[in-house]
Amino acid sequence: MGHKYNIDKKSKFSRRKGFTIVELIVVIVILGIVTAIAVPTYYGVTESSNKKTFETNHNIIVSGINMYISAHNGAYPTKAGDLKNGKYIAFDDSDDFIADDDNSKVCEFFRDEPKGATYILTFTENGFELVSNYKDNELRFERYK
Repeated sequence: MGHKYNIDKKSKFSRRKGFTIVELIVVIVILGIVTAIAVPTYYGVTESSNKKTFETNHNIIVSGINMYISAHNGAYPTKAGDLKNGKYIAFDDSDDFIADDDNSKVCEFFRDEPKGATYILTFTENGFELVSNYKDNELRFERYK
């Protein structure tokens, strides 16, 4: 009448206590692929952010100089302290210049922001020139009387 089935209450899958080597290798390969995709994307976003910071810093200096000229009826700043004291540009350096000769005075702003960027403002008798460099990017702003 009835058939007898031998049902083992513990199947072969329930006795396994860990992962197989194949499963571990598959997980490691997947993690490697995700990392290979994510790391270059992260560096691209970081570099793009640094470039934007560089351009923004350059524009802040230009805006500060233009505000100074506008507030002083067309008079040009003669030193970095003029910009700092009038709160046109906030920078951590005092009136110190990185170069000072008879023809021009040069000061730096935003040192190493982003890392490797330079912003050099040269004052002359006839006006000034701002040269900003970051890696292979160079921005210039000149204004003469």
